[in-house]
Amino acid sequence: MKHGILGLVVFLISILPGSVAAFDLGARAVYWMPNLDSTVQRDGNGLDGRNFSLTGDLDVQDKSWPMFSVFGGIGDHYLELVYTAVDYSGDETLGQDSNYGGAVYTGGTTVRYDLDYRSLDILYGYRFIDLDAILAGFSVHGTVNLKVVDGESRFKSGAQSTSDDFRAYIPMFGLDARLGILLDMLTARATVATMPFGGTNASELAGHLAFTPFPFVDIHVGYRVLLLRIEDGDLTLEHGMAGPYAGITISF
Repeated sequence: MKHGILGLVVFLISILPGSVAAFDLGARAVYWMPNLDSTVQRDGNGLDGRNFSLTGDLDVQDKSWPMFSVFGGIGDHYLELVYTAVDYSGDETLGQDSNYGGAVYTGGTTVRYDLDYRSLDILYGYRFIDLDAILAGFSVHGTVNLKVVDGESRFKSGAQSTSDDFRAYIPMFGLDARLGILLDMLTARATVATMPFGGTNASELAGHLAFTPFPFVDIHVGYRVLLLRIEDGDLTLEHGMAGPYAGITISF
């Protein structure tokens, strides 16, 4: 799969305006350590389901996740693909009768909830501000991003269960600002992207500081926030993750 993603980036870059021989190419690996703040509701049989807090009602614990990306650019244009996969689960004994998917789970029943999904971001950026000074530089890109989310939500006890597959295609628009000093040995980057409208929507905010100890390698630390809302049939998932991350980038 890594070779397929890398090949797609090279192909997309090659059809952008500019010289094919002059593009930058790189890969990034990030370890993200977010706190989870999510709810799930599943209606059914004409009844509204209970709105469960994943951490408060279903004992889903925070976990950390790797993220992988490949990117490249020519002149003022760049492309990036970002892949993330998450897998949350929790077990809890219900304190009250609760409706999920049209089925009533009585108080005292132990239930298990699982949330698995994979996310692929396909991002294009265009640099419209590019300022250079002695030993420093500042740039801003406008970005267009398609976020593809594919996953499954499962709620079950020993006697009954409800499972939902979901898929979403979310267009997002944003900005990507970068500041480099000491000939880019130290860099700061901030990104924001959003699509706040519709039943299914998403917003992201991230920022990091990077140090280049030697050519072609960046080590960076930062903070990322993801807000994701999925409406698919009778399923409503309000998914929030926020926390620090650390990573390494290799580019040439």
